[in-house]
Amino acid sequence: MSPAPRTGWLSLAGLGVGLVAVAVLLQSLPGMRPAREALQARTADASAFGSGDTDNILRRLGLLHSQPSLPAAAVGADGSTTPRERLSLDVLPREEIPALLGIDRRWLDRRLPVLALLMGEADLRDLIKRPRARGRETEKRGFVAFIDDGEVQFASGVGVRLHGGETRVYQLLRDFRLHFRDIYGADRFEPRIFPGAAGRLVRQLVIDNNNDGLDARGRRWHFVDPLSYDIARAIGAPAPATLPTVFFLNGRHLGVYILTEYIDLDHIRARYGHDRFVLVRTKRNKRERGSMVKAGDPARYHEFLAWLSDPAPMTWERAAGRVDLENLSHWFLTVLFCATGDIFNGPMLLDETDPSARWFWIPWDLEIGFGQPYFPRQQGWQRDIIRFAFHPRHRRNPRSVLLRRLFDESPDFRTYFADLFSEVMNHRLTPEFLDGRLGHYREIAARAELPDTDFFDEIEEFLGHRKAALRDQLRQHLSTGESYRVEVEAPASAHLVIDGHAKGSRFAGWYFDQQTIEISLDTNDRGARVEWTINNELLPGSHSVLRLEVAGDLSIRVEKATRRG
Repeated sequence: MSPAPRTGWLSLAGLGVGLVAVAVLLQSLPGMRPAREALQARTADASAFGSGDTDNILRRLGLLHSQPSLPAAAVGADGSTTPRERLSLDVLPREEIPALLGIDRRWLDRRLPVLALLMGEADLRDLIKRPRARGRETEKRGFVAFIDDGEVQFASGVGVRLHGGETRVYQLLRDFRLHFRDIYGADRFEPRIFPGAAGRLVRQLVIDNNNDGLDARGRRWHFVDPLSYDIARAIGAPAPATLPTVFFLNGRHLGVYILTEYIDLDHIRARYGHDRFVLVRTKRNKRERGSMVKAGDPARYHEFLAWLSDPAPMTWERAAGRVDLENLSHWFLTVLFCATGDIFNGPMLLDETDPSARWFWIPWDLEIGFGQPYFPRQQGWQRDIIRFAFHPRHRRNPRSVLLRRLFDESPDFRTYFADLFSEVMNHRLTPEFLDGRLGHYREIAARAELPDTDFFDEIEEFLGHRKAALRDQLRQHLSTGESYRVEVEAPASAHLVIDGHAKGSRFAGWYFDQQTIEISLDTNDRGARVEWTINNELLPGSHSVLRLEVAGDLSIRVEKATRRG
């Protein structure tokens, strides 16, 4: 006789105990009487299973596995059957889960994702009473469901911990981290319902409270973290995926929270195909002790630090052999543009399987930004992150030391960074992109009835002024020279290509002195003859591609485009 499959009688018995576990758990939760009654109609009394203790029963809940369908009766080891009504072996219909978890039906009709977490009140109190406690031993058992378009897309037992640094101590609304393990149920969060994760395996999920501090006027800000990650990805940084969702904890509506991929070796394995990386924490939590190297060979990190302290000139060639300078620049442009308050978060990584691998960083925890909180003597968009990054307090931070040395010692890097800055500001962080993302979060806030949304106006004003402020700061710190406005216009039916980026018939951007702009028309006729005017003067001859060194404001027009005969 072949071995019994995992969907055999033992798993079914575990499912029965698991559903009873939810019933017993609900007995301790306030305001959950309808849910208790709905579930208890399908289950035996908890005393039939020998325990009414929430923690012990939830431990059994950890044996659950997803079951698409179940037989009418459970078969015991002696061949006897037990009616499913007694053991509650039928799969709980997914349409009943929202009511079971205490979700107000009106939230399911607003085209907003909903995440509901259920855990014992004693377990929840224990987490909050010991906010500095960390590690697997602090993990509590719970049950989570994700609802979108009014339907349950995912439901499973889950491990629950507090998340965050010092915020876990003083914030009234806590952040949580969910751990998906097969001892609880599903061993992963469904990637198909987590846009932005690109199908990556998600084993840990942060539930961020989306309360990003108060500004100087006492207004609470929201959506700073996900908007900053949107900007990071547009620039080219490998930022984690996020998803705003309405959050219910034990039947209590807590508002809009942000689901965020957690950066650990599981995430690294899902993103890069393996987890043989040196992983370094670049910022300690308060009172944290021990090595900053959390995975891999610590000697590789100490070698890097020794290399960084070597007084040999930090040329482009020397730095590029050890560090992914594009990645470093993408991260720095992210925190520069967003005016991130706590800039040196995010792990530092090195692929141990590649002899030519270079160190790189993943952005993390960008929840203070866009000028919030305001400084009394300056507008938020004026915040000078370059000065902040190179402040003496950061003299031991590898990114601060490396960037300062590159800007001071490598003319090639300064030129590269200035060119990348112009390319990002002109072609990636376009007004259309920024307005679209901000509008996306405005719409979510409106659907969720989020109060006090004036902060959106402040962010919009910040986005409108930040580029100009950064050009002035780069001129001050990097000697980039003056910046000039370039406008290009073509007939309405034409499509411009600017610096390799497809545009419509109009373009406006800014370039530093002596930078080059390349302009052409998006046409299959590579030999088309195009006549141009520059500042109202006709350029002699015809040029299919126009390359100009910018030395002042330019107004460029396509006057005539003809195919070669």
